[in-house]
Amino acid sequence: MKRSVKIQNNPLFRTPYLFSVVFLSTFSAFAEDWPQFRGPNQNGISSETGWNTDWASSEPTIAWRARLGAGYSSFSVSDGKVYTMGHVDGTDVLYCFDAKTGDEVWRYEYNAEIRDKQHEGGPASTPSIDGDKVYTASRDGRLFCLNKNNGTVIWEKNMTEAVNAKIPTWAFAGSPIVWNQYVVIDVGRTVAMDKETGDIVWKSEDYGSAYSTPVPMDLNGRAAFASFPEFGLVILDAKDGSEICRHEWETNYGVNATMPLVIGNKVFISSGYNRGCALIEIADGSANVLWENTNMRNHMNPCVLYEGYLYGFDDKDLACLDLKTGETKWSEGGLGKGSLILSDGKLICLSDRGELVLVKADPSGYNEISRTQVLGGKNLWTQPVLSGGMIYARNNAKGDAVAVNVSPS
Repeated sequence: MKRSVKIQNNPLFRTPYLFSVVFLSTFSAFAEDWPQFRGPNQNGISSETGWNTDWASSEPTIAWRARLGAGYSSFSVSDGKVYTMGHVDGTDVLYCFDAKTGDEVWRYEYNAEIRDKQHEGGPASTPSIDGDKVYTASRDGRLFCLNKNNGTVIWEKNMTEAVNAKIPTWAFAGSPIVWNQYVVIDVGRTVAMDKETGDIVWKSEDYGSAYSTPVPMDLNGRAAFASFPEFGLVILDAKDGSEICRHEWETNYGVNATMPLVIGNKVFISSGYNRGCALIEIADGSANVLWENTNMRNHMNPCVLYEGYLYGFDDKDLACLDLKTGETKWSEGGLGKGSLILSDGKLICLSDRGELVLVKADPSGYNEISRTQVLGGKNLWTQPVLSGGMIYARNNAKGDAVAVNVSPS
């Protein structure tokens, strides 16, 4: 296996871009790190406020660009650094960039197959940051723990060997998450490892192919994880991985790709291929379906919840659902199979044509605020990230990444 750590600014993988960055200390009070997939609370919501939303009057600038290579990895931001992944010429690369300038701080490389079955391929895991460590995973089930400051490997675990995990049809796509002393990942079995050593603490049963990321939840003081593998929704005890309850959710091709959305003791799940969605209550050791329909068919990206309403991509349409009933409040086409996060009551959407589109999170109707073209290419399925007045976005085929400056002028 080829491994290397490089601390450099390599012009072959970073495209210089002339710009004027307004990223001053006046914005620092609003800045928030985004240390893992779906953000600090794993719900796709940023608490930043005061960032520029009036793009008609003050169009945001591209602060910097980078060429990552193919992949679906989103961005994690911590202590002024941005972490993401790509695939270049038979090699997966974990990048660390300076958040303000885009200068490459270091990279870690290892040999890997691109695994481009019916899509562009490349790594799909988003790095997770905890303390001075960064955790990430490969498409073939290798989990890495590295020093986040210089990219040196602290430990590595091959999950296909360690827990007899089987690489699914479209290869592993879930991200590792850090919870207390554990780093947790779903590889068909949800596995908890000691985050310092990589030693396996517990593993669940095998629930089939896994593409999703598990989410911690609190069941009246009982710590648990919600996982969404091929079988369906599985609720596991966080202490030992034992099953609390399950709800079968059969999907075409065995693909449940989106992260469950935990809302107290309830879990919202959604799948593509016309499967639909459901709100499930976990109570007394059982999973009870509150409602189920086909009004939201999240294929690649999960919904966000704001003031009692779900917002997400129902296949190729942006839609709003009432959380209590599952009723569709509105649906709007034109953005394709996009992705989104939420901040300050606004949806930050990335269309599959590379447009950033701001939409007011309002159940009364689709209310577009601003839009701007930031990327080209196709299959822009990776979630954008807002952190420190920058929106980070990428396309999947070429791996072009941009940092869009939306800090207040």
